[in-house]
Amino acid sequence: MMTMLSLDRVTVAYGRKQILHDISLGLEEGEIAALVGHNGAGKTTVLRTAIGLVAPAAGEIIFDGVPVLADKTAAAVARGLAFVPQGRNTFRSMTVAENLDIAVSAGGEAAPGRMGLIDEMFPILRERKTSSAGKLSGGQQQMLALACALLRGPRLIMLDEPSTGLAPVLVDEVFRRVADMRDRLGVSVLVVDQNVTKLLKLVDRIFVLKAGRIVFSGRPADIDGDEQLWSLF
Repeated sequence: MMTMLSLDRVTVAYGRKQILHDISLGLEEGEIAALVGHNGAGKTTVLRTAIGLVAPAAGEIIFDGVPVLADKTAAAVARGLAFVPQGRNTFRSMTVAENLDIAVSAGGEAAPGRMGLIDEMFPILRERKTSSAGKLSGGQQQMLALACALLRGPRLIMLDEPSTGLAPVLVDEVFRRVADMRDRLGVSVLVVDQNVTKLLKLVDRIFVLKAGRIVFSGRPADIDGDEQLWSLF
């Protein structure tokens, strides 16, 4: 199985404050992995560094066999690395259809052909195409952000807190769509989220980040119950 994304001994500092300490992790093709930890552990910094938005002080990031360089995010995106940041990443004043059209125009020649599957995966968006994105519920806005990211044809997508602020039933729906990304589109997924118990039922691999260091890397089955899991935090 091919390694899609790897971080090798990555260190990140903001000024004199070191945020990440020799982070190493890998994500395989067709795999869903979770990066979890307390607020302030450095999870978002890992994602931002992985796509080139933050320059590491040391270490190397490789996506699909090619180094990811700081300030070269567009090149990584063009090769199929996507990042959906926390906060419903949509154009709120535009309609659902207009948001999707922008994503199609940025997704290349194959993007229009993806619309049929996107409509199947996100039927609520088909029903709300004339609504402005800002008038959608939180869950619907998150679905729109995911759909727009997928229309660009990523091979690996990184999600930062996709379930933030959602009711439990909508959290389940978002996580089902994450599974669909892999099962129906073959997209690898690295997800950061606070719903750790539900993530364990979804992912193939889990990384626990504590104070900027990876303190656990393995399969959910390797964790012996909640007591061991929470002792890692």
